[in-house]
Order: sequence, then structure tokens, then C-alpha cells
Amino acid sequence: MRRRGKQNRKTIQDGPVFPVPLALILVLVTGVAFGFLWLRDKCDTMGRRLQDLEARRDEVQRQVLREEYKWSNLKSPQNIERLMAQFNLKMVWPGERDTVRLRRPELEPEGPAEMQYAQRLAATRHD
Repeated sequence: MRRRGKQNRKTIQDGPVFPVPLALILVLVTGVAFGFLWLRDKCDTMGRRLQDLEARRDEVQRQVLREEYKWSNLKSPQNIERLMAQFNLKMVWPGERDTVRLRRPELEPEGPAEMQYAQRLAATRHD
């Protein structure tokens, strides 16, 4: 038979017990706080990277404009003639008889072409 009323003195806790729900709430709040800090750090890092990339893009656009300006100056007729004179090149611009002009073929009127397309669709069945 079992004795009642006697408890083991080693298993009895005299102090207040830390409530488990409060511990879970503290762990949850700590996790959310660390998550917020991690997310904020990622956003700050991405923002700095974005600023660096935008600055690099602006610099590249300035370089492109500079190079386009240089290229337009190099291919100008005055510069080409100056370079031809500098290197003793005897060249002349092509005349009218040396130029071949290509003409765009006239488009067919829309009426017959649409009819042909419609007739082709009617002839082909897709079941």
C-alpha cells in the first residue's frame, strides 16, 4: 500500500517557477527581433549595392556619351578629308553613277491578300 501525505523533499520546489508560456513568448519576441535586425541589415546592404551600381551606371553612360562624341568627330567628312590628305590618299566621294539605289517593292493591296489568306484557312482544317 502506498503512503499518502509524504512527499520526497528533493522533488519539492520552494521558489517561484518560471512560467513556460512566458518563456515561449520571450523566445518568440527574441526571434522576431533578430529576424527584424537581419532583414534590416540585408536591406541596408542591398541599398548600398544599389547606390554603387547606379553610380557605376551613370559613369558608364558618361563614358558612352564621350565615346559617341569622339566617334562622331572621327567620322565627320572634314576629319576624313584631313586624314586622307595627311596620309596622301587619293580618294574621291562616289558619284551618282557609282551609287546603286535600292527601292522597296510596293506592297500588294490589302484586299486580295486578305482573301488569299482567308481561302488558305478555309482549305486547311484543324480538327
